[in-house]
Amino acid sequence: DDNICIDEYLYINDNTRPEVRAALAACFAGYARERTLECQYSNDPVHNYACELTIQNIRGFDDFEGIGGNHVAGRGDADVEFVMTYEQNTGNVPAVICNRFTNLKLFYLSRSRINHISPSSFAGCSHLELINLDVNHIRVIPGGVFSGNPSLGILNFVNNEISTIASNAFVGTNLTQISLAQNRLSTFDRFWLEPVASTLTYLSLASNKLQRLPENAFSNLVNLLEINLNQNPGILMPSSVFRGLSNLMLLRMQNNNLTELNTGWFADLSSVSRIYLQFNLLQDIQAETF
Repeated sequence: DDNICIDEYLYINDNTRPEVRAALAACFAGYARERTLECQYSNDPVHNYACELTIQNIRGFDDFEGIGGNHVAGRGDADVEFVMTYEQNTGNVPAVICNRFTNLKLFYLSRSRINHISPSSFAGCSHLELINLDVNHIRVIPGGVFSGNPSLGILNFVNNEISTIASNAFVGTNLTQISLAQNRLSTFDRFWLEPVASTLTYLSLASNKLQRLPENAFSNLVNLLEINLNQNPGILMPSSVFRGLSNLMLLRMQNNNLTELNTGWFADLSSVSRIYLQFNLLQDIQAETF
């Protein structure tokens, strides 16, 4: 059907205002009801067999029964290992994707206006190794959302609107890398990461709104190699904040408005090789700081 929002110009003035308002209301009401879920399949030299996903589901419905598109000859749902969608419109991650592609390993859903995820979003993908959800509108990481993904190692939530993380959000995974940069976290709970304490090697909390980190904030992350705390201006950190991180190699604390360095921060960092402190307000660094 013709879409007046796309196919016609609407000229607004005092006389046409009611007509234009009604036309736009009808247009966007129809737009919100439209639902499309379709794959363009291809053999991929790196990822074996891939689906480039087109999705229109702005209201976040989760009752899809199938996925459109024709498989490459000799291929089927079980062969799909890589799904990518970019600049689409969906309020959620429909469960049918993982229910159909049960051998999926890499899932990229970037710039697609996703505002929520649920335990059903990834439940059928027991072989998932990477999920990329960058540049969306997700506000909450709920409990158990990845509990069916024991192979999950890399999780990217860069540039969302996350302000809340459930204590059991990462249960059931073996995450080595978590990026939560450019979100809206104002607090940090060390128990968020308890389920992946023995596997996590990289953590980014850069460009959030962190006000204070707790005592022994990361001490349970015994294998952490790199942590990024850049661009959390005014963040307060106790002397024990990095206690127990004897394997940490790289620490980023740039652009945090730091005026002084607490010597206790670095006491346990016996393996650290690089510490980035640019763009702070430091005037003097004591000789015994490191």
